[in-house]
Amino acid sequence: MKKSLTVLLLLLFSISVSSDRLYLKNGDIIKGKIIKYGRKYIIIKTEFGNISYSKEKVSSIKYEVDLRLSSLWRSLVLPSWGQFYQDKPLKGWIIASTMTLFAAATIYTGIKFTGYRNQYDSLTYDDESIREKMNNWRSAYNVFLIAAITGWILNAADAYIFGPKTESDQKRKTVLTPRIEKHFIGVSFSHSF
Repeated sequence: MKKSLTVLLLLLFSISVSSDRLYLKNGDIIKGKIIKYGRKYIIIKTEFGNISYSKEKVSSIKYEVDLRLSSLWRSLVLPSWGQFYQDKPLKGWIIASTMTLFAAATIYTGIKFTGYRNQYDSLTYDDESIREKMNNWRSAYNVFLIAAITGWILNAADAYIFGPKTESDQKRKTVLTPRIEKHFIGVSFSHSF
């Protein structure tokens, strides 16, 4: 189980960066994946191969993050959060309402089942009507529990599959930009809502 979880996490985080951009001082923009950020050079893998640029020629770097992962983890934490994050409020409210109903039904049927089970366990004789009610509530509880778990999984799958892949696919932007200027070296973070 731990091995599967580790592989899943590595897979999720390995696909998180989709496209980086190198902004050169001459105005050129190079798209690809930065594979090395050295002391004097930056190497970027492009469709034409690996290209090395002196840091002196680079004005800034923009890393694009796969926003589907942001939607996925939000939906895993709280169903429908990923859909709201994607600016899909109708889908978000439908999922939130459905999951609330499933959760309430699961809790209610679980309480009823537990009550009848406790009542049946306290009897000194076999009461067929209480046993039948207990079994019916257990069946209802199992159905709603499975429905809630299935809804949770489908909600997360929806957030990932139908989510925007990159920030250019969506108005909301999360950007980490290392800045290399004459008297400043640092990283800027920006997020627009």
